[in-house]
Amino acid sequence: MSNITSDPAAGHSGGFTGKVMARHTGFFPRVVAHLLIALWIPSLHAQQLEPRRWGHLPVGTQFISAAYLYTDGEIFFDPTLRIEDAEMGINTLNMRYLYSFDLAGRSARVEVDIPYQDGSWQGIVDGKPTSVSRTGITDPRLRWSVLLSGAPALSGNEFADYQRTHITNTIIGAGLSITLPSGEYFRDRLINLGGNRLVVRPEAGVLHTRGKRSWELTGSVSVFEENKEFFPGNGSRKQDPLFLVQGHTTYTFPNRMWGGVGIGYGFGGESSIEGVEKDDQHDNYYWALSLGIPLSTNQRVKLTYAGAHTNNLVGTDSQNFLAAWSLLF
Repeated sequence: MSNITSDPAAGHSGGFTGKVMARHTGFFPRVVAHLLIALWIPSLHAQQLEPRRWGHLPVGTQFISAAYLYTDGEIFFDPTLRIEDAEMGINTLNMRYLYSFDLAGRSARVEVDIPYQDGSWQGIVDGKPTSVSRTGITDPRLRWSVLLSGAPALSGNEFADYQRTHITNTIIGAGLSITLPSGEYFRDRLINLGGNRLVVRPEAGVLHTRGKRSWELTGSVSVFEENKEFFPGNGSRKQDPLFLVQGHTTYTFPNRMWGGVGIGYGFGGESSIEGVEKDDQHDNYYWALSLGIPLSTNQRVKLTYAGAHTNNLVGTDSQNFLAAWSLLF
């Protein structure tokens, strides 16, 4: 999308957790717990297919935004786990603040995302329907980025003149996102809203603009801290780095409305629980359609549809609908 967070699954108590634990003990609940947490990553990366992240902004630009995201999808488990027709429906409200500044003569920005979620998961376990729901704050995200080339730190008339004289331009940027483990998490629950681990995500990208058209390519890798309080509370879960490559093309219309198409591919991220590898590496495709609509000189709306598809027998297919309003000041 989305992007908009890390490892959302959920967080109080519920039927799905209770029934799985009542019917199975030992190894089985650990496998289910691992899958329930790991399989939401595809929908998150679909949300992170965000165009114009390397756009040139005037120094001192600030904006706040409020976004609503709805995610639904199918979850595919290993058939031996006897979990069928598993589905999810998640409502996310995200608040974002962005500020652009001068960093040694280069244009830079900082972003803060604070998400809140209300989600439900349902499926058939051992032939019986069961479900669980969660509501609460998920892990917030901080992102810093700097435009290393093609976007000097400018403001006012200097910025406007630069834009007029650089109709064709190439920008190279680098960024770092950090997802903080401060979302709702209960060590004795299978499904949690927070991931209970720090996630560091360096990224690099290039943006080429030619008139009203632009092309953007971004590569990133998510590095995960070990979760030492994995279910049932004293377990350990580690995960290999997860790679994501995404590309976008956008077109800006005369009335400042813009439309974009994006695609992405994510791979890696195999995890282990208590030192046992789970053979759950990701192999997923993502796509997104976005439309930006100006409401006034300092307000705009963005609408996005994003999808995710797994190439593995175990994974998630999801679709995401985003509506965001932003205010520039």
